[in-house]
Amino acid sequence: LAYEDADITLVSGAVNFENSERTPKFKTHRTTAMAFSEDSQSMLPETSQTEEYFLFHLLEKITLEQKSQIRHKFLTENKLAYKTVYHISHSLSRFRRNTPAQTNEIPVFVRLKLIAKDIGNFQIPAGTFKVYEKENGSLTYIGSGSSGTVEDNDIIKLEIGKTQDILCTFTIKGYKINKDSGEAELNAVFDNRKDKPVSIEWIEQFSDGRWEITNSKIKYEQLDAYRALFTVEVSAHSKKEISFKAI
Repeated sequence: LAYEDADITLVSGAVNFENSERTPKFKTHRTTAMAFSEDSQSMLPETSQTEEYFLFHLLEKITLEQKSQIRHKFLTENKLAYKTVYHISHSLSRFRRNTPAQTNEIPVFVRLKLIAKDIGNFQIPAGTFKVYEKENGSLTYIGSGSSGTVEDNDIIKLEIGKTQDILCTFTIKGYKINKDSGEAELNAVFDNRKDKPVSIEWIEQFSDGRWEITNSKIKYEQLDAYRALFTVEVSAHSKKEISFKAI
């Protein structure tokens, strides 16, 4: 289908279409955001707000050809504050017998964190965010992540994939003490190939709540009986080695 001179209203939030007994009271105002399409001038959308959702009414009528797209932008900010979090997760299980050393490469994932109100003074609908890196005037696609509906001080967390500039290698040696317990020696090497220092959040997950970390060369936070959080700081173009024992 094609649409000509269509009057468009965008809805953000959970809408109950079955409830028609009462009409919600709207608070209409102008946002500080801008709207534009490829073939129209910039303008301010008219926004209606209830406790449940926002309505964004485009003040100009839209003509949409078959299988075509028109993009409207509701943002005025060109630069957004964000935090980059590098993180890994590793699981430690008990050994039934003495085992030789096992070495594995663990992927390091990237999470971006933003505050909803920094994007706009309205409810941000759920969807997929595509992330690009700008360098020397050109954009390079680096990943995408999904987020639910957020607003105000809500945190948007985007898992955008793995990094190729931080490598992590784990070596584990397990020793059997008796049929009910054992000892594991873990050694982790973090290789930062970036031009800047990085902080890596490492969550170690244990197969049961009886594990106890001993002889750790780095401080950690015991999140619960099954998880411990290590924060590893690695300088630019350098490696850092972490080791501990668990019984």
